[in-house]
Amino acid sequence: MPRPVLDRFGHVVDIDHFVAGEIGDALLDLGRLHYATGDFASSAQFYDQAVEHAEEAGLRQQRLIALRNRQRILARNCRIIDDNLLLLDAFFARYPQLFEWRVSDGSCMAFPRYLGADGVEVFTRRLVEEAGVLLLPGSVYASELGPTPTDRFRIGFGRADIEQGLAAMDAWLAAAA
Repeated sequence: MPRPVLDRFGHVVDIDHFVAGEIGDALLDLGRLHYATGDFASSAQFYDQAVEHAEEAGLRQQRLIALRNRQRILARNCRIIDDNLLLLDAFFARYPQLFEWRVSDGSCMAFPRYLGADGVEVFTRRLVEEAGVLLLPGSVYASELGPTPTDRFRIGFGRADIEQGLAAMDAWLAAAA
């Protein structure tokens, strides 16, 4: 039995969960897994196991193609995430009075702090209504496990189209100033 692949936090990465997704999810998960483990060797071990598992389960050919092309997909997704982080760093640096930005550890999403007097709920509602940019406030992610910050919003940066959203936010913030 192969040893399990662990993420940076010591949690076992579930192969069944990975291979059960659609092809788009598989492509995103390749990048997420590399960022979670921070280790191409662990990622490669995981995908070798996932390919074997997928073949045994008789999953669709497209999923196997994605798994077998993991190095190219990982490189592409890591490049997208790295490029997007540069864009986010520059964006948040332009608005230090409105946002507190810190890159998340091992994920392609973050929860920046909103510092505006109107509060994150009003900010995110106005942003979607007036600029068409959807950011979800931290309250959407409420949990019984602990308190949810009331001044944060979620932003994902694992996709290739983040520039459009940042440009719309930039224009909206400039008009509101």
